[in-house]
Amino acid sequence: MTEGLQVGPGIAVAKIDPDVDHVGAKWRAWHDFAHHAALTPEAPALRVGRQRLSYRDLHAKVMAIAHDIGRVQTAASASVTAIYADRSLESYAGVLAALMVGHAYVPLNPKFPDSRNQTILTLSAASSVVCSVTAKAKVDAILGPDKPLPVLDGAKDRPGDLPAPIHDDPRAYILFTSGSTGQPKGVPISHANLQAYLTAANQTADFGPDDRFS
Repeated sequence: MTEGLQVGPGIAVAKIDPDVDHVGAKWRAWHDFAHHAALTPEAPALRVGRQRLSYRDLHAKVMAIAHDIGRVQTAASASVTAIYADRSLESYAGVLAALMVGHAYVPLNPKFPDSRNQTILTLSAASSVVCSVTAKAKVDAILGPDKPLPVLDGAKDRPGDLPAPIHDDPRAYILFTSGSTGQPKGVPISHANLQAYLTAANQTADFGPDDRFS
């Protein structure tokens, strides 16, 4: 177990080694990030434009957004968070934050018409939207005048552990395709699906700490 990174009462993070058979283990897609944030907090984790963040910095932003999601969710709300996927810090951190609170995430494509993103929000039953401050006007346009969902950006630091999660969605994310009729159709990708893919990818390629992904 990884010591020093607590995300909730009594919750510590285990390292998932891709070379070990984890059949039956309850791996979640944020675990490896949390492991590295605890193990190498000052190592570079993310570059967005000219902004460079260490694992410590990124973890702080993830926790701020996770607290925001936890603040607005209820046991009755759907365990899905929408992410306005504009390659901002908030979009990357929002993915990890949603996963950390036990939600699946669904990306909203900035290139899609507002009506299509509205349909994705409706069909996914997303309970909140994460976006950057600069994208808030675009997200407000998607939501419309009634603004039925809370819009979150993790602007305020919220130190402390997360409360015990009330959701544990087996889906990591939901991708919407056009479908044969042109109507968006959600395809769920489970944590197990993602784990199998990452395990195969790690066994095929010799990834190292100096590699960068975009």
